[in-house]
Amino acid sequence: MMLAHVRRAPDTPEPAVHTAALGRSSAGAVAAQATYALSSFVLQFAAARLLGLDGLGRYGALYAFLVLTTAVSGGFVGDSLTVLDRQDRSIRAGLQISLIFIAAATSLTLGAVTWSIGFVSAATAASYAVATAAFTVEDALRRNLMAVFSFWRVVIVDVVGLVASVAVLVLMAAAADRVTLTHLMLALFAGQMCALAVAAGLLPVEERVLASFKGADLRSVARFGTWRALQQVVRPTLLAGVRILCLLTSSVAAVGALEAARVYTAPAMLVVGGINSYLFASYARTKSAPLGGVLHRADRTVATLVAITAAVGIAAVAALPILGPVLSGGDYDLSIVAVASWSLFVASIAAVTPFGQLASVRGNQRRVLSIRVADSVVTLIAVVIALALGLAVMWVPLILAIGSIAGGMTIRIMVLAPAAGHANE
Repeated sequence: MMLAHVRRAPDTPEPAVHTAALGRSSAGAVAAQATYALSSFVLQFAAARLLGLDGLGRYGALYAFLVLTTAVSGGFVGDSLTVLDRQDRSIRAGLQISLIFIAAATSLTLGAVTWSIGFVSAATAASYAVATAAFTVEDALRRNLMAVFSFWRVVIVDVVGLVASVAVLVLMAAAADRVTLTHLMLALFAGQMCALAVAAGLLPVEERVLASFKGADLRSVARFGTWRALQQVVRPTLLAGVRILCLLTSSVAAVGALEAARVYTAPAMLVVGGINSYLFASYARTKSAPLGGVLHRADRTVATLVAITAAVGIAAVAALPILGPVLSGGDYDLSIVAVASWSLFVASIAAVTPFGQLASVRGNQRRVLSIRVADSVVTLIAVVIALALGLAVMWVPLILAIGSIAGGMTIRIMVLAPAAGHANE
């Protein structure tokens, strides 16, 4: 299916003279993901050290739904502004309306639900709501910088947000008897607002234009963005569902221990996420290049990513006796099973995400979505059965990894390979 207002990509691969520039962009993408992950890690580290396992479990659940919200916005707005012609004022207006609606609806809903079910206090729910809204808007501006390959400017944005969050958290910790979940949410909100302001200032002049809402082309945005948002939301939804299942079948402390192991393996995820951020923008820019050649490059990229994440995972397990107490403060031990399982899950993401991105850019987002939904449903059922049979929650990430690899390889074999073969005929 052809998409309206899709920007024309070059008909041939970029000249070799641009190799160095592309290398810098790729390095910038990894650096941007590193600073993004560091910002997230610092607050999660603070939760692990200051709130205990129960507080970390609650923070992990809240953050999971924050990531879910960002996935919806990132797919619907972020991916659309990357692929569609955002310089078209009707498209830009559609993107603006979509962002405002998603930010308002999700923040109000999450705040109301978490308070009404008694999961958090009213103060925490309110701070969570405003943090979610700020996080969503800031992420859209961040994605805009990525769309124009300004990855090193993204690094500046993330560093500003991190410094602001830490500064606010330190000030509140000094003024209060103890740090609470509300304090962490307020620190996140403050950091995102500062990052948002800096991101707006660092955008190129032509990207700062606010279009009139009149004549907004919501249909074109929705035509592409809906499928990408649904696709992007699959994994966060699966993870949120798994967290709920673990909470229902185990204690909050056990889920907190599982979350601590995930935080410990975050450095591997940042490398994968950074390169994937660059890959999506790169695939969109070379949309008209022969698929066969791009697919072969994707295969090599996947092999490299898997090797990197495997090495980092092995190092993480080996260093657990030394680095584990740094994260926990000596209050609890990190599970070696959970750390190894999360490392395998990260490797599975490295092995499959480039294939899903490439297939979506080439117009197969519906098939990608159907495959990802199918493997996620099967994975969730497997988790339910495993927990019912008494499997410890620390093994759950291993089940997630198996399901992820199955879905990604299906996309490679059933979607991309046939399309590349037809293109060569």
